[in-house]
Amino acid sequence: MKKIIHYAHLFIQQQLKNNAIFVDFTLGNGHDSAKFFHEVQSLYAFDIQENAIKNTLHNYPFLCNAHLILDSHENIKRYIPNFDAGIFNLGYLPTGDKSITTNVSSTINALNNALDILNPDGIIVVVVYIGHENGKHESEALLEYSATLKSVTVSKFELLNRKNSPYILVFQK
Repeated sequence: MKKIIHYAHLFIQQQLKNNAIFVDFTLGNGHDSAKFFHEVQSLYAFDIQENAIKNTLHNYPFLCNAHLILDSHENIKRYIPNFDAGIFNLGYLPTGDKSITTNVSSTINALNNALDILNPDGIIVVVVYIGHENGKHESEALLEYSATLKSVTVSKFELLNRKNSPYILVFQK
């Protein structure tokens, strides 16, 4: 059985162009960045934990050629003027401190800022994990926020036969 992240990657790959600018809003251990690095022109990745960047470079040394940014994803506009595709893989750093998680305010701010500079025909995929308390709050806020958007199409993809399984929100311009 395929994991939800597989479907998240498929949504992005269907929209991706060779000269694309890609943003990994939640670097973590670098798996999403590594997946798309060789398919895009430029890759930017954000994380607030120095361990995330260290783990990523240890796992994927070739990502030293990406823009790995030790800052909150909500500050995207400080680093790039626009982009074509991006992913948020919410929650906490696997094998890291599980008390450090993405949170509602920075995630909504980041998404709002990202949608402002997303190129036409661009895509943002958000993987939402509801299996922990903070994830449930983040999920509720994201669904509420998504319902108010008029300038993008928002879709939800979920596995119906798995209780508390993560799901995907897809934002397309």
